[in-house]
Amino acid sequence: MKRRVTAVVAAALAVALVLPLAAGCSFFGRSAGAKGSQNPGPDPGSNTAPSDTPAQPPPPPPPKSPISGLEYKPENAGPLVAVMVENHPDARPQSGLVDADLVYEALAEGGISRFMALYFGRTPSVIGPVRSARPYYVVLAKEWDAIYVHCGGDPKDREPIKQLDLADAAEIYTAGEAFWRSKDRVAPHNLYTTVAMDRAHVAKFEPERKLAATPPSRWEFAGWAETPLSEIRVDYGWGYVVSYKYDASDKAYRRYMNGDAHTDKETGKQIEAANILIQYVPQRVAYPDGGLVMDQVGTGQGLYVAGGRLIKGTWAKAGLNSTTQFLDGDGKAISLVAGQTWVQIVPTTAKVTYSGQ
Repeated sequence: MKRRVTAVVAAALAVALVLPLAAGCSFFGRSAGAKGSQNPGPDPGSNTAPSDTPAQPPPPPPPKSPISGLEYKPENAGPLVAVMVENHPDARPQSGLVDADLVYEALAEGGISRFMALYFGRTPSVIGPVRSARPYYVVLAKEWDAIYVHCGGDPKDREPIKQLDLADAAEIYTAGEAFWRSKDRVAPHNLYTTVAMDRAHVAKFEPERKLAATPPSRWEFAGWAETPLSEIRVDYGWGYVVSYKYDASDKAYRRYMNGDAHTDKETGKQIEAANILIQYVPQRVAYPDGGLVMDQVGTGQGLYVAGGRLIKGTWAKAGLNSTTQFLDGDGKAISLVAGQTWVQIVPTTAKVTYSGQ
């Protein structure tokens, strides 16, 4: 009996000791969880919010063409390409002019003008119809250190290419693989090319030639005029009139030829210019075939519409290897606005009219 009582007392003492310890484990477990367990719970007494993820820097802005001031895709950039594009009625509408950074227009034989389109960061899938070289366009291509793209030409037209040491892509003589003939037009108004094909030709056949991957900046860019000039017309004679009409909805000058919208064959889009630079250049017929000579070195009068601002000034070119400077009335370089620029090279007797400013 005495042994049984002793066992009962021992059991009671054991229970009394275990209960406080169990309660103590529960308490300390909560405390450890709040302060330092591997899966800590929220601290109800804290108002501190979790730290945010560090902000990522914004992506760099797209690059802009030093010629047009417009954004372009870096993968499209490369050496400048200058393509001779014809303007015979059977060649209209042309392909690819709408995407050029800059376009020159000057007379060829018979009172019909011809274009030279410059491409840097925009690479349309089709450019043309491509036609033959002219010496005064060779001089302009040299200004830009561009690949000169044409179908060929008379010896008098091709010789300056060698003299000025241009990268040459001529369909007839050197670069047939960079051109193709379209079946939807009759020859000679059906020759086409691309920027990529012209660059590839020079890279393959003139690997020693070092052409700039990015052209140098030639002018500053400014904003549009508050009240842009509404229209300007350039009469080349022979019933051939170019006009530009300001469109406020697009903030650009829509281009017309003899009153008809000048559109792109591939897209149907009307060509739009931001700057129209009219350069008066003495010119004369100098060859039996009607070929012209133009006095591009020296100085002359200029009339410029830059972002809607009408500027009466001058142009100057010191030598064949120099760039043409377009200057205001005070002899300072004019500023352009971002967008396509057209340089209209006209005879000194050309009639130019404008209105709206």
